[in-house]
Amino acid sequence: MKYNFYETYTPTGVTGVAAGKRVIYESVYDSIDYHVLSNKSGPKFLIVIRPGGDPSDIMLKFEGQDSIKVDVDGALKLIKGTSFIKLREGLAYQQVGNTIVPISWTPEYEHYGTSLLVTLSLGEYDPTLPLILQITPEVPPAPPPPPPYTVLPEWCTNLAGTGGNDMVSGLDHDADRNVYYTGHSNSTGGLPVTTGLITQTAGNYDFIIGRFNEHYEMEVDGTWLTYMGGANDDRGFSVAYDGTTDRVAVCGQAYSNTASLVQYTGDQYHSSGWGAIALFDAASGVREYATQLKFTFQYFGDPTDLDFDAAGNLYVVGGGNILYADYVDPAGSLDYTAHQGAYDPQWLGFDAFVARFDPGMHLTWFTALGGPIEDRATAVVVDKTHGKLYVGGRTNTPNNLNTANCPATGAFDFPLCPGTGWFQNTLNGNTNALEWGNDGFITCFSLFDLGMEWSTYFGSPADAESITDLAVNGLGDLYAVGYSNMADLSTSNCAWDGGFYFPRCQANGGYNDLSNDGWASGHFISRFNIQHDLTWSTFLSGDYSEYSIQYGELNMPHVVCDGANNVFVHGSTRSGAINSGGGTHVVPMTSNAAYYNESNHKDAQVGWSPAPLFDDYVVGFTAACQIIYATMVGGIGQDFAGGIDVFSDRLYICGATGANLQFPLHCPTLPGYQPYCANPTPVVGDHDGFIAQLQYSYTVGLTEASMDQDEPLRLYPNPVSQELTVQFGEWKADQVLIVDATGRTIQQLPVQGRSSMNIQASGLAPGSYALRVSDDRGVRSAWFIKQ
Repeated sequence: MKYNFYETYTPTGVTGVAAGKRVIYESVYDSIDYHVLSNKSGPKFLIVIRPGGDPSDIMLKFEGQDSIKVDVDGALKLIKGTSFIKLREGLAYQQVGNTIVPISWTPEYEHYGTSLLVTLSLGEYDPTLPLILQITPEVPPAPPPPPPYTVLPEWCTNLAGTGGNDMVSGLDHDADRNVYYTGHSNSTGGLPVTTGLITQTAGNYDFIIGRFNEHYEMEVDGTWLTYMGGANDDRGFSVAYDGTTDRVAVCGQAYSNTASLVQYTGDQYHSSGWGAIALFDAASGVREYATQLKFTFQYFGDPTDLDFDAAGNLYVVGGGNILYADYVDPAGSLDYTAHQGAYDPQWLGFDAFVARFDPGMHLTWFTALGGPIEDRATAVVVDKTHGKLYVGGRTNTPNNLNTANCPATGAFDFPLCPGTGWFQNTLNGNTNALEWGNDGFITCFSLFDLGMEWSTYFGSPADAESITDLAVNGLGDLYAVGYSNMADLSTSNCAWDGGFYFPRCQANGGYNDLSNDGWASGHFISRFNIQHDLTWSTFLSGDYSEYSIQYGELNMPHVVCDGANNVFVHGSTRSGAINSGGGTHVVPMTSNAAYYNESNHKDAQVGWSPAPLFDDYVVGFTAACQIIYATMVGGIGQDFAGGIDVFSDRLYICGATGANLQFPLHCPTLPGYQPYCANPTPVVGDHDGFIAQLQYSYTVGLTEASMDQDEPLRLYPNPVSQELTVQFGEWKADQVLIVDATGRTIQQLPVQGRSSMNIQASGLAPGSYALRVSDDRGVRSAWFIKQ
């Protein structure tokens, strides 16, 4: 909780300032306290006279100024050089029941040279109740409106080698705001690889794994970057940080053999295979453990995602031909391993898998999820608060018996488990004949006994659907994102009707794209509560099909939740381009976010390309499913989405870009620090990795008079017991929402163009609430407390 300030008048920075909302000095006089605080209205001080306190004891002394005067308005003016501080007389008041009662008062000044003593003369008041005297500087004139949003993020760099391609695919962070990343590179040089680690020169693709600090530095103490790989293709897919052991885990494709991977040490699960898991010391980047996975088979069969639980156990998911896998079942029941020995040794024999390693990297659980046709797990997330493990992916395997399998009962059915909540059991047909289309699936295990609590298909009978990422918020809500070739949503709200269309679940007041614009291959976001009920599901779709056979899953969405239970999605899109049929983005762009690329996502059709090129999008929603942030990121050229991370009001994204023009590179000036910034590879057709920290600020902190940064939005009294007054300033508000701390909309109130309104708050339960005001320019928010 420290603040660092870099201003025009402090170019070297004022750092390490302890954070705090208010300082209270108790009993500076008998039964009289002194409060010092500041909010967006400016600094202020309060004198609180408790019952028994005598106002005549109060004497304020001002010194250090060049001169003092009392102006014609009765305000005190302290002059120093060419500047001055002007203190208004302020406000004296008492709270009598639910009513604020003003108390008359005047200051009395006595000059002693350049010093000044002030005493107070108050009118009648109730001595049995506290008396509050508030004094603040004069509020300066409102600043001019800010310029249009800049095209630059707060920080954006290429991670670009020379003579090859680079990609950053995954992100995670630690409590000290260091950010960890992984990806792959076949560049022959140019990356800021740290001396003394695994620094072999890339030939084919190698893993890249690294850490940069909160100042965006990559080449100073405490930051590092290393290769990991051999003579064949090796690619990092996912990264996870474990605060229990202060280690970083990565997983991905590993076609190189053990000898060429070098220094694989530890309790080996397998010494050869087609996928790899590795652990690195978070502070130094020294590799502590690595192993290959024998059961994987080909490119998309590698371990694709991983996550830690609170005890430091590592969960890894992926897909492969696991005919020869070593099943580990600590419960001794083999509940979920009946799918071993898929009947076809070719790629159709792929099953999804889930593996658990303890902190010593001993394999303590391994199970399959699948059947005789292709099944792949692509996402895993641990709900540490509620003890659940969620796995998502895609499957071609039907459930022949059309029955629940908790535990699974045979090798020819995808394991379904209705549990409670949402359940789809009729996808993928009802025979085990080959069916080339795939559907998404979500499975939940208990971390306490590894039992299957819930497993369902999720999608429609369309020919290509998948869950590509999962995230859990602090309330236990599960968010799933992915893609679907189904152009329309079901007519049944939040319930599966067994029909043809993709699940629909409208949230009251939340964002819903009900039509998908008539185009297939849209991205989606869906939410399930802790009981696994579907509570929200909508497309993220514009005016162009998002699926690309040429680029596979490079543009698929990723998802993350922040500490305030907001959710953010990062993906790539061709919608909204100037030649894509109308310029409709995947979601409406918001006024609090920038178009970081050229002004209107202008990647047009290039050469013989059959479609506009991809740019990235980022969209954020509240827990009430309302859009709070939406922007485009890219340049002229193909841009592909990697992972996303959000913490401490910072929003990071990563990926790959082939844009040599107008990609929003930006290196901030931070005195005393060296933010890493690299230019793109000049070779047309090459792709560079990128990492960016976007402008991300939409919250308004709790203040005595909550005010929006750009235009006034005032609430008073705050805290409130009965009636809250809201002043909209120049806003032509058309709707006001009261939202509780979980993001749930409590009240929705019409405004009808008024400049102010009174809201009855007496019916609200005590606690913190956000007031959200919207008009055609966007949304403004302010917090208040109900006593």
